[in-house]
Amino acid sequence: MTRKTLMFARHFMINWLIALSLTCICPKTVWSQPAGIKNIHALYLYNLLLFVEWPAIIFEAHPDICIDVIGDAQMYDNLKKLDGKHIRGKRLTVAQIDSVDAMEKFRHVLFIGSAQQMNLNMLLGQVDGQGVLTDSDIENFAQSGGMIGFMLQDSSLQVSDNKRFEINMDAVKRANLKIRSRVLRLAHIVYYLSDQ
Repeated sequence: MTRKTLMFARHFMINWLIALSLTCICPKTVWSQPAGIKNIHALYLYNLLLFVEWPAIIFEAHPDICIDVIGDAQMYDNLKKLDGKHIRGKRLTVAQIDSVDAMEKFRHVLFIGSAQQMNLNMLLGQVDGQGVLTDSDIENFAQSGGMIGFMLQDSSLQVSDNKRFEINMDAVKRANLKIRSRVLRLAHIVYYLSDQ
């Protein structure tokens, strides 16, 4: 086999495993609701978290992996279905933050919904360098300084070149997080922070 064939086979296998895991975790949830795109996004995030490493000090205050959701009640509902599952030996917990004023300190993951787009720069500034993984489906999220930007188009994940999310490596490094190369190969990589 040629090197190109091996790379294609490896890429296909990784995509197949991710798709299989998406349908095995919550098959009823994904296929039974009309707003399935948020379900798929939640499952992508769950699977992505399997490949993220936080500094050990981050877990001293909160031993669980905590996802805070602000600005998207539907995404909160979908992530809440995964509450209690385990990621690499740590329990997953999901909390909804009703307003920017109600925030205390974010824990491990912050999902920023489109209802908070006006506060995006402020939210990203609050977690910058704090070891908090940021995720959103806001357009150009990664280019705006967020870490994981899921690409949406016409209410469905984009399928151009099979890459459905962007990862801002500068923001990831500033937070002292590590994302395994298996995931990086499936993403559009952004190596810069935009002027905020």
